[in-house]
Amino acid sequence: MVLETAERATNDALSIFTEGPASSEILRRVEAMIEKGSLERDYLLVTSSPESRARHYRDALYYFEQAASLARQMNNTRLELDARVDIAWTHFYFDRYAEAEQALQEAERLLPADCRLTGSPPFPAPERDDLYVYQFLSKMYALHGRIALKQFRKREEEFKKEEKDKETRRRLLHEDSQAQAFLQQAAEAYVLALAYAQLLSPRSTALAVIYDDLYHHLKEFNLSELEDFQAYVRESRQRYRVKELRTTDLADADAFLQQTFGLEGGA
Repeated sequence: MVLETAERATNDALSIFTEGPASSEILRRVEAMIEKGSLERDYLLVTSSPESRARHYRDALYYFEQAASLARQMNNTRLELDARVDIAWTHFYFDRYAEAEQALQEAERLLPADCRLTGSPPFPAPERDDLYVYQFLSKMYALHGRIALKQFRKREEEFKKEEKDKETRRRLLHEDSQAQAFLQQAAEAYVLALAYAQLLSPRSTALAVIYDDLYHHLKEFNLSELEDFQAYVRESRQRYRVKELRTTDLADADAFLQQTFGLEGGA
């Protein structure tokens, strides 16, 4: 019922900004297309019919691609990034992981070099005009993490088919280089996703979303897998020197007065 109501609203918005007097508002049309694509993608989460899923998948990609193309014509990097990250998540929800990774690479080309965590100074700053880059980097690395965890679980299922003894299977998985590589990739991705979310804002809602997602997956891990994951998390935090990141000072009352009431900044 909620999705059907949203569908009527998004269709109305698309009609308003595609036909008639408001059709000249291209920015709004792009935003409406992104919302329409997001709705079609959300249908993938509640639809089981293969035919319906394929249709929603195609429709979502169509609207996102149209939005990305229009945004590029307008030289609007924020909206193009939004659409391209949404394309990646759409592929993921349709179990097309290779396509999702490729879409993430296309999105990464839109990002400036100085917003990336490399483990070496200078570190990305929490104050910048294009602060949205941290929002999308967080979403992108959260997806990298989800894909890596899916691949780890797939590898685990392969071991279950070959080895019936649980303890032996756990030992073999712990010693398997491919499984451990996926686990390491997932840990690194989630460390970066959280770091970028914190650069966006220490009270970013993305932090709670990522932790909820992590808990959902890690609660199924056995102790050995949890310990391996924790070791990779610590390794990644040290490599990227996450502790050294400077985040927005939410206790700065002077900044609050400047931003809220337009007062002049101090010397």
